[in-house]
Amino acid sequence: MNIFNNPTKYLKEILSKVQIKSPQKLTGKSMAVVFLTKICPVGCPFCFFRSSKETNHTFVEEQEFTAAGEKKLISVLNNLNLEILEVSGGGEPFEKFDTLLNIVKNVNVENIEIVTSGYWATNYHITRKILQDINNALQGQNRNKKVFLRISIDKFHLRHVKIENIYNIIKAFEDNYLNFDNFTLQFHTIENDESIDNIIKIINANKNTYINDKKSYQILTTKGLKIGVEIAKMFYPN
Repeated sequence: MNIFNNPTKYLKEILSKVQIKSPQKLTGKSMAVVFLTKICPVGCPFCFFRSSKETNHTFVEEQEFTAAGEKKLISVLNNLNLEILEVSGGGEPFEKFDTLLNIVKNVNVENIEIVTSGYWATNYHITRKILQDINNALQGQNRNKKVFLRISIDKFHLRHVKIENIYNIIKAFEDNYLNFDNFTLQFHTIENDESIDNIIKIINANKNTYINDKKSYQILTTKGLKIGVEIAKMFYPN
């Protein structure tokens, strides 16, 4: 007997004898990753987005969120029972800064991680204003919400982003958010890269013991700012 000679008949027989339970409602927390744009003024050659370095670009709907798309995105995110929301790079999230602030203010989530190259921190005053805008959006809503600003720092990114930008971000956090638990600074680097070690030496910071099997550690600046550091592996194409 070959059931595929008369599949409809046997499918009906199977369905008549098999009881399918109602789907179980899942109540656990979830995580979402959002790319606000494919545009990035840094234009690193290793980026999988192959983002253009053009800053005065013409809006293309396929490349970034529209106002209507932004509204739908926030609605969807607020129905996901989120624990973690990563607003990721590739495209640079700060190219859609108003959208980013809207997400920080209006998405119901416990933790938001904002991934950026830090290209925007060209001087201290601009950096302080940008961080102030993020903090204002954060403080206006859920007091339990946390925002982690994650800066990508390695020898590849630093070919395109000045190291002074990183110093501006560190100083702005030291001066304004030193003891904030819900708005913190993180660095992200790759294995065997000396970029962050060089920064530690220049700013005379301490590097605390590795944790999580040498995948992360903490920097403590002279003013007492704690900066978490995550280490990723380098992946090479075949």
